Amino acid sequence: MCFLFACLTSCAGGNLSATTKENPAPKALGPIALRLRRSDGVLIDLSRERERPILLVVIATFDGVSQAAMRPLARFARHNPQVRVIAVLAQPNAETFAPLFKEALNLPFEVAWDPENQIIRGASLGPIEAVPSYFYLSPKGVVEQSHTGYLDEIGLERFGKAVAPSAEGMTE
Repeated sequence: MCFLFACLTSCAGGNLSATTKENPAPKALGPIALRLRRSDGVLIDLSRERERPILLVVIATFDGVSQAAMRPLARFARHNPQVRVIAVLAQPNAETFAPLFKEALNLPFEVAWDPENQIIRGASLGPIEAVPSYFYLSPKGVVEQSHTGYLDEIGLERFGKAVAPSAEGMTE
C-alpha cells in the first residue's frame, strides 16, 4: 500500500490542487536567453523570437500529470494560433523522447528539449518546482507570467486570457 501511495505522489502526480499555484511575474531583466531543439531537429533561439507571444510548458513524458496536461494544451493551441505553444521536455534522454511523444499524442504544437540543460539547472526560467510548469513570454521575450501544476481546459483558458487578452478562448 505504501508503494502505491509513493507511486501516485511522485513526479507531481499526487493531489493536483496541492501542486497547482499561480506564480507572480518574475522580475525579468530582459528577454530570456534560451535555445531549444525541436523534435524535428530545428533549433529555436528564444532570444531572437519576436513575432508573437510564446507559451512554454515544461513537462516530463514519464509524468502522468504532464501527460494529462497535453489534451487541454492541444485544445488551447488549436484555438489560439496567435500564441506559439512549445512543450519542453525536462528529463533524461529528452532528444530521444521528444519526437516519439509528439507523434504518439499527435500534438498540434512544438515539442522541444533544452540541449544545454539551462532549464534543469534553473539558469533560464528560474527553479522549476514541479512539472508541468507554464511560462508566458511576451513578444519581447520577457517572462510575464508563470504557473506551476496542472491546468485543465478552464484553467488554461483563464491563464491564456490573463496573459493574452486578445485570445478568443477555447469555447466552440
